[in-house]
Amino acid sequence: MGPYLDWLWAGLAGAGVVLIRRRLGTLAEAARYAPVVVNAAGLGAGRLADDPAVHPARGRVLVVANPGLHVSVRDEDAPEGITYVHPRSRDVVLGGTYEPGETDTGPDPTAARAILARCTALVPQLAGAVVRAELAGLRPARYGGARVERDPLGLPGGVRLVHAYGHSGAGMTMSWGCAAEVAESALRD
Repeated sequence: MGPYLDWLWAGLAGAGVVLIRRRLGTLAEAARYAPVVVNAAGLGAGRLADDPAVHPARGRVLVVANPGLHVSVRDEDAPEGITYVHPRSRDVVLGGTYEPGETDTGPDPTAARAILARCTALVPQLAGAVVRAELAGLRPARYGGARVERDPLGLPGGVRLVHAYGHSGAGMTMSWGCAAEVAESALRD
């Protein structure tokens, strides 16, 4: 995600977009800075929108040395849980877990072994791959699915408010489609 976010940031800056980073206590505070506010604040989006459906879902992955893989493989119906192998230029991301309500992001050797075993069964070339990292993060999930919509109440001063949060582990996958929907919602009268 790091290089991808850097690329997005550079693209926005190159298009003349002014990026302001501030910690906000309310969405109304953002109305001072722009005519349109998009609430895409991850886990914080629920607090900002007073939406109790937002909750953390822990996800675990492994990063291993790439033994020469070039094709991503997924098994979404694996009985032990979704299993995926996503090669990158220098390594491979193996996953994973989806654990709603779990917030401990410390290492879990049992979960790591299970992920490695499932992925190796799916892609045998991973046998013996060197584990470089075990990662865990909290994905911003939402009961009832993602919220991508214009808020009919808006914000003070006639500022438009569009919500785009709760995508859980599919945020990157859905990002371009949701961005188009957010832009359309923000511009629609």
